Amino acid sequence: MKPLQIKKLRRKLQLTQEKFAEVLGVSFATVNRWENGKASPQADRVKRMGTLEAEGANRHHEDPVCGYLAKVDMPQRVCERFEYPFKEGDTVLVLGDIANMPGHCTLVTKDGRTYFGYHTADFRKLTEEEV
Repeated sequence: MKPLQIKKLRRKLQLTQEKFAEVLGVSFATVNRWENGKASPQADRVKRMGTLEAEGANRHHEDPVCGYLAKVDMPQRVCERFEYPFKEGDTVLVLGDIANMPGHCTLVTKDGRTYFGYHTADFRKLTEEEV
């Protein structure tokens, strides 16, 4: 992926370099080097960015939600009972509602994995102060 493509994707998701780095599991400095052409992402990170880009393209075009950070807002016992890939209080990236499943979202966890079909109401959007 070329530096300009990386920067365009990050901006399309409305993320800062810091938050984009968090989603990809790398440092802010790494994202900065990628965007400035001083380094290239490894294959697994390029694949992850491709997944994020595809999710953005497949999102319902009228969806007002576009790439926001949220806290998991469901009890830990529920997360454990259903063996969810996150726990209460974790930060996740909510990419947006699934077009054919109103009230359900696509999200990305800190380890860079994408999950589909979780209730949007179970994730509280972070305020500017929290971000």
